[in-house]
Amino acid sequence: MLDACACCDAEEQMLAEVCRMDAYKIKGLGPAVDQHPLFPASEHCTAFQPAIVRGYNALTGANAELRRWDEYLAGYAAGPDDVLPDPNVTVCAHREDSRSARMPRVPWRTMLSRAFTAFTVRRALWHVAGANDIRVAGNYGVVVGSIDDRAILEKYAETGTWCPLETHFFMDFFARAGKGTYLDIGANIGLTTIPVASNPAVVCFAVEPDPTNFAYLQENVRRNCRGGNVRLLQTALLDRVATLELRISPTNKGDLRLRIGSSGCAADDADWPTIEVKAGRLDDIGIDQHILPPLAAKVVAQGSEFHVLSGGHRILSAAGSPHC
Repeated sequence: MLDACACCDAEEQMLAEVCRMDAYKIKGLGPAVDQHPLFPASEHCTAFQPAIVRGYNALTGANAELRRWDEYLAGYAAGPDDVLPDPNVTVCAHREDSRSARMPRVPWRTMLSRAFTAFTVRRALWHVAGANDIRVAGNYGVVVGSIDDRAILEKYAETGTWCPLETHFFMDFFARAGKGTYLDIGANIGLTTIPVASNPAVVCFAVEPDPTNFAYLQENVRRNCRGGNVRLLQTALLDRVATLELRISPTNKGDLRLRIGSSGCAADDADWPTIEVKAGRLDDIGIDQHILPPLAAKVVAQGSEFHVLSGGHRILSAAGSPHC
């Protein structure tokens, strides 16, 4: 069988040899034999690695096993391009506690016919493989973000952009002015900073309170903003100095909510992870001397926008007619 698979020049020959051997039901001669140096020598063979099987099981609810040839052939039928990593989606880090799921079996072809995108399929496979972060290429360059994000990074992976209408508004605004200052309050991982900062005549301030997002923001600006015109600030902005609870959505890493005062949490965020963050006033973060009119600001604070603007009267009024 190994000799035939190594020397076959047609897919049908390889499949016939696999089926012929499977009929003998010999223990130990299941698909794991593809690790034999002769077996993968055929261009018609698809690797059946344990990590691929774990990812397939977790993604589809299947219970595929390395020891079954019929399940190898089901995976083979899906084609290698359906399981190989996207060159635009790469692993950055790994978890040590990943586990595979064991649920009712679903054929690969059935799984691939569902409403999955290439990105969501590959993200699920990387997640099972232990990745914490992924890098994705798009119109603004290669950016890194959380593998758990189902909103911002996923949209960027699938469309190559993020908030294109708002982004083009600010880019056109500064192109007409020829210079200016851009305040990106709620900068997240940088997808609303990077395209505006591509204009070297614009001074950019990107503000983000969440330490995880801020680390991604630093990396993405370092990689994609080479003009030296971006300053990053890790802080929450409010109308006073305070230490507050920040609720973080498990699946939308742009949905960060400050708990202000004694009001309770919203119905949908009661179980979200929380951290404490320091908040300050926009007027007090030391950017006054660096503002070049005209000033435009994007403020996304998940309900805290009024408090953000209330803490920035001096900076906003000194800029003449700021555009928010």
